[in-house]
Amino acid sequence: MDNKNHGHIDWPVLIISGGALLIFILLAFIDLTMVSELVSQGLVLSSNYFGAFWQLLMLATFFVGLWLAFSKKGKIKMGGLDKPEIGLWK
Repeated sequence: MDNKNHGHIDWPVLIISGGALLIFILLAFIDLTMVSELVSQGLVLSSNYFGAFWQLLMLATFFVGLWLAFSKKGKIKMGGLDKPEIGLWK
């Protein structure tokens, strides 16, 4: 396993994703009603634009996830490690 970048922070990714999350949280603190309305409008827009196809795609994704979790494939260890590098509660 390549550990050259262990502990390295990818600043562009952090700024873009963290910035978007921070803006969302700040807007929710400033005007929760506006943010709720924007989220609702986004869901309605995606539902109207993608329609039943979107809902079937989400349902199929859910069932594929269930199948993977409960089949023999759910026991496959990824990365070839005996123990995870990052614990569940870290």
